[in-house]
Amino acid sequence: MKESFERVRLLERAQRNTGFVPRTFIGTALMSSALFLICQIFSGLSALAKNSSDASSQSVDQLQVNKSLSYLKSGNWPKAAEATENAVAGATDVKSCLGVLSQMEQYGSQANKARRACLSKALNLATTNEELEEVAFAARRAGCVDLSKEALDSLIGSTTAISKLTELAFKANQEAMPDVAHLAMEKAYKLVNNQPDALDFIHQTRNLGLEDLSRQALKDLIDDQASVTDMMTLLPVIDECKMPDLVRYLLKIAVDKAKDTDEMLAVYDAAKKYDQADIVKLAQYRGRKMVLLKKVKTEESSKAEEDAKKDPANALKSPTGF
Repeated sequence: MKESFERVRLLERAQRNTGFVPRTFIGTALMSSALFLICQIFSGLSALAKNSSDASSQSVDQLQVNKSLSYLKSGNWPKAAEATENAVAGATDVKSCLGVLSQMEQYGSQANKARRACLSKALNLATTNEELEEVAFAARRAGCVDLSKEALDSLIGSTTAISKLTELAFKANQEAMPDVAHLAMEKAYKLVNNQPDALDFIHQTRNLGLEDLSRQALKDLIDDQASVTDMMTLLPVIDECKMPDLVRYLLKIAVDKAKDTDEMLAVYDAAKKYDQADIVKLAQYRGRKMVLLKKVKTEESSKAEEDAKKDPANALKSPTGF
């Protein structure tokens, strides 16, 4: 690059002396200098990236990793575990530990002690939710259930967003870990405090195949409804979930909660639709009783009004017992 700038200086000097400099030559010189400078910048960036990568890999003792792999290959499992512990002892990040772990996959369950050394160190280094999630899933795949549970307890305990817990549940489901998905959604349900979130929770748990949680959420929703009208709006949701026992549960509560003939008629129609013959008969009986009582009250009220018209003074008399 020094030579290129020297050529430019010579050209400037020639211009001062003669008043003429070939433009093509100047352009070529400047372009050469610029290209050289760009190459130097990219070389510097490449070197920086390489140094960063080397620094990361130096956190693991590669010599000990090679020893561990050699012991695994020969079937010396105790020595392999010891070498692995030494290899990750100085590790500074989760990625390095899991990188060593990935090199042991081909040796199967017999390498579990060596794998455990990697996972224990990774768990100690994990600080973010993403890292805890990585360790939890890696530990489960490696058969280290206790380490997986410890990572999950920390992860689920520190997560307070329903969306994050749902996302974790779906990831666990993809990894064929239904118990982890169940655990995450159990925590998510504790955070549900309104009907829209409850309905979304039911939808998500059904997609995950967690029917027991869907059923519990639906039952709680039924119990929370303030009126028969509100309860009737839940019936299509329960029907979609294919839970006829909860349909019956709702109708049995609704027939007791109905306060007037309109509500009782709604229960009667719903019970008839869902083939609940005994509830149909009960709603019919209570509905007729309500109609009769209403008729009696209306007649009594009409009679009192007529009597008052016939004898206004009698209407002002106090009732017996006053």
